[in-house]
Amino acid sequence: AHALLTTPGAGKWYRANGFVSQQQVSLTATAGAALEWLPQETIFFNDADVRMEHQVELAADATYIGGEILCFGRTASGESFTHGRVSQRTSIRRGGKLVWFEQGALRANTSSMTSPLALAGYTVSATLIAVGLPINAAFLGELREQTSALAQDGRSGATQMKQVLVLRYLGNSSQMARQWLTHAWQRIRPELMQREAIVPRIWNT
Repeated sequence: AHALLTTPGAGKWYRANGFVSQQQVSLTATAGAALEWLPQETIFFNDADVRMEHQVELAADATYIGGEILCFGRTASGESFTHGRVSQRTSIRRGGKLVWFEQGALRANTSSMTSPLALAGYTVSATLIAVGLPINAAFLGELREQTSALAQDGRSGATQMKQVLVLRYLGNSSQMARQWLTHAWQRIRPELMQREAIVPRIWNT
């Protein structure tokens, strides 16, 4: 089986009013399956307090591509993220073994928004994670060069750790982040899953 899961529009998190908003995503791909999780961008409005958990379980020969774009404030409308908190936890297991785990929290008006170890002062971040057979060094080099060229307003990087490939983007434009992520996905999908990457029509509506 091969499934691509996406969303019809941007996810939006509004004022928490003293409560914690939560999203829990749990995905499973069994033997020989290919699974893609590519929602459109997520926007955090002022005073949002959000906890997001993402769990992926893959069979030993299953493949996975997952992406996200996080926008802190609606900067195109002159709005910024000056109050609020966003925490995340992501885990990916393949063949019963933990191959990727990360967790963290970003709080507005703290060093987590400005530190070079976090957002480094940028307002948009994007991540693309691919799990499967390792890609060759030449392809990785081309991928780094092409995605870095697209990150004109920010930063881009790509790292391969055995069966996990991770790409990151930091910038100030959700549109640029989407172009960056889409290009990376269109390069990686044929290499990892032997399928042409055709942009879902729903992304253009």
